Amino acid sequence: MSSEKVIYIDIYHPISEGDGLTFNNFNHLHKMNVKTSTDIGEIVEQLKLEIFKHYGDGLFIQAEEFKDFCYLNILILFGSEYDFLVDYIKSISEPFDGPPPEAEATRDIALSVDYIYSQKETTVLQNDLERFGVKSEVYFIKRKAFERGAGDYHENIILSLLSGAVHAVGTKITEHLIKKFDIHQNPQVYNISSEKILSYVSQETGIPKQHLSITERRNIENNKIEFNVINRYKVINVKYDKNSREIDYSIKDKNQTMI
Repeated sequence: MSSEKVIYIDIYHPISEGDGLTFNNFNHLHKMNVKTSTDIGEIVEQLKLEIFKHYGDGLFIQAEEFKDFCYLNILILFGSEYDFLVDYIKSISEPFDGPPPEAEATRDIALSVDYIYSQKETTVLQNDLERFGVKSEVYFIKRKAFERGAGDYHENIILSLLSGAVHAVGTKITEHLIKKFDIHQNPQVYNISSEKILSYVSQETGIPKQHLSITERRNIENNKIEFNVINRYKVINVKYDKNSREIDYSIKDKNQTMI
């Protein structure tokens, strides 16, 4: 990941149902575009602390980090005052008013793991791959932090596999991943034709391809594959049936997928 990146920040306050436990809509409180060299993980942690100091509890933060940019969504559950968050962000960044960076496609071969609990685990995984003769780089990290009485933090990662005899050692890598990670972490090595997927989504939705990025890939029932493709405000879910070669997709506002 590059040391300096552009962050597209959106701050929301959810509107709750009568029971106060479920949400049916969101107030979009503020948006800002900044450039910073501060680590995204550090920013997420500090945003949590700032919300704790102001409200005591009640937050959802999602950071979708790529090489040169990051989408950062902040939900304040128990209030709509947000100036203290803007003050912190301004203290570690400068305004950015340039064109959006173009999304980088994944390599043909990728490795993904869900529910990584720290960046150290990602580094250890990359070191493990090097012992198999495979070099990798981080293509994508999704960080999620939630606090509402109980708390949760985890990261989902996608590594691009750059070099080495990936096909020759594929079985060994897969066996290592199965031993290293739990089933719910869904470790997988796969071929991915990102250009075809992004071209299809762009053609169907009218969103420029350079503003689309693949963030998730899952195997689902009956030989089907599911992808998530995102931009700043949308999540496009794409399902591909390898038998019939049929493709279906659906679009949601990103804030509707976060809680």
